[in-house]
Amino acid sequence: MGGRVAEELIFGDNKVTTGARSDLQQATSLARHMVAECGMSEAIGPIYVDDLRGQSAQMRSAIDAEVTGMLKDAEARVRDLLRARGKELKLLAEALMERETLDQAQIKSVLGIKKGEARR
Repeated sequence: MGGRVAEELIFGDNKVTTGARSDLQQATSLARHMVAECGMSEAIGPIYVDDLRGQSAQMRSAIDAEVTGMLKDAEARVRDLLRARGKELKLLAEALMERETLDQAQIKSVLGIKKGEARR
C-alpha cells in the first residue's frame, strides 16, 4: 500500500505505475487470507473458507466488504504516515528517480541517518 500511496502523493492520482498495482494485489491477497482463512474478522467470525465459489453470495459479499474495509483502513494509515513524513518521502522519491532502487545503506544516507542510529 505504501508504494501506491507514495506515488499518488508525489506524482498524482493519474500517475500510479504498475508496480503499485502489484502492491495492491499482494495487500488484497493477504487481507482475503486473513478474513477468509484465519478468522481475523469480527463480522465474519472464526471460520475457514477455502473456496469462495462454494459460498453463498451473502458470504462472498461479507468477505469482500471486510477485505475492502481492511484495505481502506490500511490506505488511510499509510497516507497519514506519509503525509507526516513528507520531507523524508520527497527525499526518497528524488533519490529513487535518480537511481531506481536503493539499498538500506543508501536509504539511511538519503535520510541522514548515521550508522547504528534509528529514526523515529
